[in-house]
Amino acid sequence: MLLASGALVAGGAFSLPLWYWWCTGLAFSLPMMAAEFFFDLRLVTPPGVVVNVARGANVDEAELVRALAEGRIAGAGLEVFDDEPNVPKELMGMDNVVLTPHQAVFTPESMADVGRLTVANLDAFFAGKPLLTSVAVSEREKMAPPSPNAAGVVSDAGRPPLVLLTRPLFSEFAAALDGRFTFVLAADADEATAAEARVLLGPALAPVTADLVDRFPKLEILVATSAGVDHIDLDACRRRGITVTNAGDAFSAESADYAVGLVVAVLRRVVAAEAYLRQGRWAKDGDYPLATKVSGKRVGIVGLGSIGSMVARRLAAFGCIISYNSRSEKPSVPYKFYAGVRELAADSDVMVLSCALTEETRHMVNREVMEALGKDGVLVNVGRGGLVDEPEMVRCLQEGVIGGAGLDVYENEPAVPPELFAMDNVVLSDHRAVITPESIQGVLDVVAGNLDAFFSGKPLLSPVKL
Repeated sequence: MLLASGALVAGGAFSLPLWYWWCTGLAFSLPMMAAEFFFDLRLVTPPGVVVNVARGANVDEAELVRALAEGRIAGAGLEVFDDEPNVPKELMGMDNVVLTPHQAVFTPESMADVGRLTVANLDAFFAGKPLLTSVAVSEREKMAPPSPNAAGVVSDAGRPPLVLLTRPLFSEFAAALDGRFTFVLAADADEATAAEARVLLGPALAPVTADLVDRFPKLEILVATSAGVDHIDLDACRRRGITVTNAGDAFSAESADYAVGLVVAVLRRVVAAEAYLRQGRWAKDGDYPLATKVSGKRVGIVGLGSIGSMVARRLAAFGCIISYNSRSEKPSVPYKFYAGVRELAADSDVMVLSCALTEETRHMVNREVMEALGKDGVLVNVGRGGLVDEPEMVRCLQEGVIGGAGLDVYENEPAVPPELFAMDNVVLSDHRAVITPESIQGVLDVVAGNLDAFFSGKPLLSPVKL
């Protein structure tokens, strides 16, 4: 990621020499001056993404539209436009583009700060004192650059080791593991195969029941591709002495990134503001209503494991105040610990759920917890849908008991409560927080590593404590 800011100004002109070639993303946060800054989109490689929260004229908008339409760049996040409130109509139908109506800077807090600063500058001017925020006019403004518009282990039988599947492999897994193992769908296993099988691989969240496990008398290990194992009958595995492995930390960074994205999206009403713009309401009805800022918010995290810890570090960098609830207090972290979820909610503006679903944590977020979170509180869930009493959450949102929600998981997937669809203070996605090309490769490495370790008698990479 390359951040284009005032720090890149040198010698009276903006310079981004060969750095383009090293970036998969380019973000603009530089001021708009008389010398408009343009960059050559031809230098951005196809995986590249452009994000602009500065001014629309920093980008050759017509060329940006063409680059997106032709697939020369992968996507864009645009908060500003060249001829506001007009937005290029070609962008409206692109699902790889996020559009908002120039609202990044506007919150009740920022408006109050600007008001105070304006008054202070006026007072300073009339009192003959130094201004607080004077803008230096330099020769740089007169020097506008021209626009670029001009292998696996082999069994004793001589074949790769047998691995049963609860469902077909993802295409990426099938391609990478081809020839290393002999895969057979558990549902299709004949009597001889069922009697021989020692390994069961469970892609995605296909249920693993006691009945399924008991079909295979020699089963020794169940390899899951998910971090959570609530879809597996762990009691049956414990009874049979079957080892269970999961995806380890392969999904942690993706889940943490997504949780932070949901926090920002709900607090700043990004999705609702984008819909407002796409409906043509910015030009017709004026600016979208103010939404609250992220920095300074009190964020309570339920589950300070790998994902929760990454969420904490990311949001702490936003200036948020972090506290947490976990099975036990972690003396090594600088965040305040709450033994109860309700107590955590009462001291939080935002609650992020990133813990495992167990019998103890099912419906841990009930009406009492949501009432403690309060009418301005936001609930974000990247853990499991069953952590929340979903019907009660719907009622709390309808009644204004809480202020909003960002949900990637649901109690009865793929079913989603239909009442949520019309709520502009709710951001919904289809259990996709963990899925990126990078995480798929990471999980593949863990799964292959666990399989290789099992068949070669070495320690497993990510065993689950039963």
